[in-house]
Amino acid sequence: MSTTPLCDHVSQIPSEILSEIFLSSIDDPMDDPRDVEHTIYRPLIISHISRYCRDVALSTPRLWSRLFLPISSSISYHGHNIQAQTEIAEAWLARSASCPLQLHISWAEKSTATSHPVLDSIIRHSIRWSRVSLYLPPTAFSSLTPIKGNLPLLQDLSLGCNDLTLTSVSGNPYTTFHLAPELRSFECIDISPFQFLLPYNQITSLPLCCLSIPECLELQNRCTHLSSAMFILGLGGTTLDLFRPISSPSMRQAVFTTSHRSTFVDLNPLLQHCTYPNLSSFQLSNFKVSPAPDLPGFLSRAPLLTTLDIQKVTLSDRNLLDCIRETPNLMVLRVVEEMERWRNSILFSEDVLHAMTFPSSHPESHQASGNALLPNLQHINLSLIHTSAAAFLSMVESRSFDPTFHGPDDNVNEGVSMLRSIELDVQHWSESSVGIWTRTLTGSDSAACIDGIGVEERLERLRDRGLDINVDVKKRNSQLSL
Repeated sequence: MSTTPLCDHVSQIPSEILSEIFLSSIDDPMDDPRDVEHTIYRPLIISHISRYCRDVALSTPRLWSRLFLPISSSISYHGHNIQAQTEIAEAWLARSASCPLQLHISWAEKSTATSHPVLDSIIRHSIRWSRVSLYLPPTAFSSLTPIKGNLPLLQDLSLGCNDLTLTSVSGNPYTTFHLAPELRSFECIDISPFQFLLPYNQITSLPLCCLSIPECLELQNRCTHLSSAMFILGLGGTTLDLFRPISSPSMRQAVFTTSHRSTFVDLNPLLQHCTYPNLSSFQLSNFKVSPAPDLPGFLSRAPLLTTLDIQKVTLSDRNLLDCIRETPNLMVLRVVEEMERWRNSILFSEDVLHAMTFPSSHPESHQASGNALLPNLQHINLSLIHTSAAAFLSMVESRSFDPTFHGPDDNVNEGVSMLRSIELDVQHWSESSVGIWTRTLTGSDSAACIDGIGVEERLERLRDRGLDINVDVKKRNSQLSL
């Protein structure tokens, strides 16, 4: 390792400060293959800058306590053969000393192997497992048996499988993770959560679970303290005879979605049986079978809901209005259209915009009526199709009150929240429609002009009031931005 002027300057930095600088360089989420760089290549590069840097790096165990490592049973994979993969794992385990471990081991190739040298290495350090993701062939899960009862620090667990046959339970469930006193978060990818026996009453978070609707109900029945969950619902999976109502008072955030293989799942049975009285955020995405029969009723049983996110769901504008009427406390609304339906339908139509438009800019009128839609709305994210700027701007202006306005009792906008931000995507399918919207948004459309004030000036006036507005006019495969 040669000494350069830069290295001379680095050697002037106290080791404690340099150690923190090194740690900040790898402080990235471990959620994609690029983390090979964060957890392997960066520490290696740092330790080869100079002898001083190497000494500091090797005396910083936390620098080596995170490992994102693709493995394989083939001769070479991701540039490393089995021996190299094992040497990397052993080096990181040794250099991390007694630090809690964050591990992401991904065995992406299909294999019938029952074990791997890298798995054998990390198993010997299971008492230090803290956050662990294991994506393995189905035959390899049995090799994890030695860690049972040796997981005192495990908090977050993610399990995945590269063989879709394990989306349903096969044989007796593994009891490997049943004794994990600190486990709070569990996710399963392309594998049934019931393939493993877990301490369900401890789990508060399900970041991602692929399962059927009966399994979703059963999992909620077992996880009695669940506060956040993302359920990726499919047509298959284990058939469980459980369709009794599920009430989850601890649930605060929920996402119901599907994979690209199962967009025709009928969500209504799940909506009908689930009640989340303290739910604050709900996202629904990628459903081609309309949830309209049961969605408004589901939302009505979530009186504290403040964020509603609907993306690519088969609904009509009337269905959307029914949902909005059941969510009076919303502060955040996001609506993204279903792409395949854009040519023939409009979800966030002008009728919806008119229904959301306050008849007066004075807040006391809405307090008196008590029936204004979404009086607390602060943030909107919409995709609009062939909807006029006039209807949109009128709705926004009716909700963007002058902050200097005082009611009769000198209460400033009491009971009604002024809009704070708007993200608007205007979608089109032809050059002509893009041109129409572009002209409209630049102020030449007479319907969008009031007392000679065009669209641009109306937008600027709203921005002057503190409203953050971003409008994009898009054509499929091209984009025009304001």
